[in-house]
Amino acid sequence: NIKPNEEEELEQVFKKGKSISKINDVLSDLLEELENEDIGSNIKSVSEIAVLDNSLDIVLSNLNTIEDLIAETMHYISRYLDNLEYDEEEHDRVIERLDTIRHIKSKYSSDYNKIKELLKEKEKRLEFLKDFEDEVLVLKENAIKLEESIIKDCTKISEIRKDVAVTLAKRIKEELEDLNFLGVEFEIKFTKREKISRDGFDAVEFLISTNPGQPLKPLQMVASGGELSRIMLALKTVFANNDDIQTLIFDEIDTGISGNTAVKVGEKLSHISRSHQVLCISHLPQIAVMADQNLFISKSTDGKSTQTNIDLLDKDGKIKEIARLIGGNNLTEVVLKTAREMIQEADSRK
Repeated sequence: NIKPNEEEELEQVFKKGKSISKINDVLSDLLEELENEDIGSNIKSVSEIAVLDNSLDIVLSNLNTIEDLIAETMHYISRYLDNLEYDEEEHDRVIERLDTIRHIKSKYSSDYNKIKELLKEKEKRLEFLKDFEDEVLVLKENAIKLEESIIKDCTKISEIRKDVAVTLAKRIKEELEDLNFLGVEFEIKFTKREKISRDGFDAVEFLISTNPGQPLKPLQMVASGGELSRIMLALKTVFANNDDIQTLIFDEIDTGISGNTAVKVGEKLSHISRSHQVLCISHLPQIAVMADQNLFISKSTDGKSTQTNIDLLDKDGKIKEIARLIGGNNLTEVVLKTAREMIQEADSRK
């Protein structure tokens, strides 16, 4: 529990204590040496010979003076040491505390406020660890309750999905039949996953049989590219306003169809284009006439390389290319008229 400016204050106490310690050691040693000096016996010996020679009186006088000075000095040192405030245990405590503070600062931070914050965190952690078993028990109980709540919500969502799936499968089947999938069967299969995701525990799979007598199979197992494109068209028609996909691309969607089925495909593509950008590659006039913009794709070669060209058609260009799809390269007035009428009729159905 480090206090503000504690290190600086302890350093001052340490320096003072260090000085006092040195003074105490030096004066104590001096006092001990002075106490061991036997100057009195020396004075007695000199006084015995001074009666024989008067010139030694000065030596005797000086020795007496020295004895008095030593006695006075010893008395002063004794009083000084008695009044000297030096606590060796306190000095050791200061040193130990300084070592602790410096170790903490070197390990964590030299900033007092940061150390204080770290201390609070450690204290909280310590309290948590003291009650660890109780905390674990509470967490387990909360986890069980949360899992029960999640399973309950997932079950409710699954029931809603299954109810909606009946109507959804019926709508998709109707769209498929409208696209000339005669005898088609469509089913939405639900299986429960082991792990729950944010979407629940349902694994949903679309199954389809495009020919009578064939078993239902997942959509990805439908082999024909043209069939798959029309199946996706049916799905996108149903989900037109409920997905986040901005651009849809259909290729070979006109494979194996003609007449009224082609008209239906064109209408559904036009319907989807109200909420999505739709790119469709087609050779059928019934589909091409429904487009808001038409691009004509052609290839040219110089004998060494082949180049693909894409041209945006204007109104007249669209009429001519629709006419070619109807009657080939022989653009008679009858064929051109038919093309114009198909375009006008398609515009009225958009």
